[in-house]
Formats: sequence, C-alpha cells, structure tokens
Amino acid sequence: MADKRTAILILGMHRSGTSALTRVLNLCGVDLGEHLMPPAQGNNESGFWEHLHAVDLHERALMLLGRSWSDARRLPADWQTSAPAAAAEQRIAELIRNEFAQSPLWAVKDPRLCRFVPLWVKVLGEAGIDLKVIFVLRNPEEVIASLARRDGLSRHESGLLLLNHFFEAMLATTDHKRCVVTYPSLMDDWRGCVDRIAQELAIELPLRDSAAGDIEKFLNRGARNHYAADDYAVLCESLNGRIYRAALDCADSAQFWRTVADLGDIWALYRNDVLPYVDELLDLLAMRGALERQGHLPAIVRAAGQDCAEPPLARLQFRMIAGLQDGVGRLG
Repeated sequence: MADKRTAILILGMHRSGTSALTRVLNLCGVDLGEHLMPPAQGNNESGFWEHLHAVDLHERALMLLGRSWSDARRLPADWQTSAPAAAAEQRIAELIRNEFAQSPLWAVKDPRLCRFVPLWVKVLGEAGIDLKVIFVLRNPEEVIASLARRDGLSRHESGLLLLNHFFEAMLATTDHKRCVVTYPSLMDDWRGCVDRIAQELAIELPLRDSAAGDIEKFLNRGARNHYAADDYAVLCESLNGRIYRAALDCADSAQFWRTVADLGDIWALYRNDVLPYVDELLDLLAMRGALERQGHLPAIVRAAGQDCAEPPLARLQFRMIAGLQDGVGRLG
C-alpha cells in the first residue's frame, strides 16, 4: 500500500552503540524527525540522534514512577495501568502525529525506550503503523566501563540495568519482526550490518548506496574509548555475557532468539525469586540517598564499621545495602 507506514524502535542499553546505528540508518533514508538532542562535548560528540520529545516523555514517566534512567530497580508492578503510563501514551501519540504523519519509514532511539516498549507497541498498533525492532548489543564489559567513566555507576548497577533493558524489551517485542546486531559488526562492516537489518526486517533503505561516503566519515573508529576482547570464557561467566556471545555466534536473528530463549527462563527465575528482594534493598539505598541529600544522614555513617548514632535505617540494613552493592550485579 502506498500509504503504509513503518516505525523502527532501536533498542539497547546506554553506551551500547545505538547512537551510531541510528545515524547510519538515518543516512540510509530513515526519518528521525525534528528536534533532535544536540551533541554533547566529552560525551556523544557525534550526536545522540534521540528525539528530544521522546527522551522528555520517558524521563518524565520514570520520575513519576519513582525511578530514573540509572535506577536498577524494576518498574512498579502496575506501571502499565498507571496515570504516568497513560500520560506517556498520549505524548507518544502526539509525537507520532506531529513528527511522522507523512513519513513512510521512521525510527525512534532512546535507551530509556527499553523500559517503555509496551506503551509504544500499544500506540503504534492503534495508529495502524507497522512496527519493526532492532536490538543493539555490545560487549558488556565495554558498556560497564563506559558507564563507570561517564556516570560513576558500579559494575553491579550497570550489569543489572543491562539485564532489565534487554529482557524487558525482549518480552515486549516477541510478536514483532526484530533484528539483533552488535556494535562491532556495525563498526567493522556497516554495509553487512545494514543489509542484515534490511533483509530481516523486510524494509528498503533507499539511500544506502549513495550515503556510503557520509557513513564512512561518520563512523569514527578512533572514537571508541572502551575496548574489551570478546573472550568466550569470560563472556560465559555472566548472563549479560552469554546474551552477547549468542549475538556473536548466531548466523541470523532467528537463531539468536532461539538461543536466548533458555536464558529468558533463567531471567524469569531471577525476576520471580530474587529480584523482589533486590528491589527492596535498592529501595533502602534510595532512601539513604534521599536522607543524605536532605542533610539528615551523618557522613560518618558512610564509613563501614564505625560506631555512631544511627539514623532511622538500622546498621543491619546498611550492611545489607553494602552487600547488595558488591553482589547484586553478579545476577548478570
């Protein structure tokens, strides 16, 4: 049909290469809309390629749900039927109408999107827009190193964030065409990466050949600040590593999803039997942070093992929090 519209959701954790892939697809003819986030000196100097309105609606929804982009807790159990979710759906619909009403092929990229895929799936379905999905994966050690350098996140926080971003988005897109690519495949062979996307998602990228020169200039291989060797033995030590290894090993996305199905079963056990306790401990950590910001928590409490007058949270709870900080990331 001449008026058929297709939307691509580009999904991946912060620092996973989603910005690079999004710009490459944009140069190949995929519309990203107006009002894009500007580049940031010392961060993403070549651009984020995120729609400011999409980022804003995601940030607002996270705030109203008591979360932030770097919060490793799961979203509240009833979040999809909450007032913040309903407001986000309205803003998603407005964004689509205002920015992409005349676009036959367009995309949205924002790492926060991984947490809100169900809302986008619902709104796109109601609008009659065909949905395609791209997952971008990068060696988890590189992601963790990048987040530590940029945001000061511990490896354990980043590991759990990676798992939440991947599995929440995976479970929300099972009924849609989806492709999985890795950051190295994009940087080493962008043509093969783009061809795989076009073939597996059954889309046409009209400017693919004419944009080759611009793509080569954009993909600055020297800007890759963090590199970890794809050591298979090391990757097998974590769930995040096993997901990434599957992406490296599998010949196509269909094989990848079959391979990670068993990993999804492992994640379900974590989610049902372990993460409720993790969330409770992270709740305590969030409370501690709030007390510190309000000046109600003596700095001496931060020093482990020192005797001092305790604030409302008990010493045992602080020990649990310290244990969480050291160990929760081993889930990933």
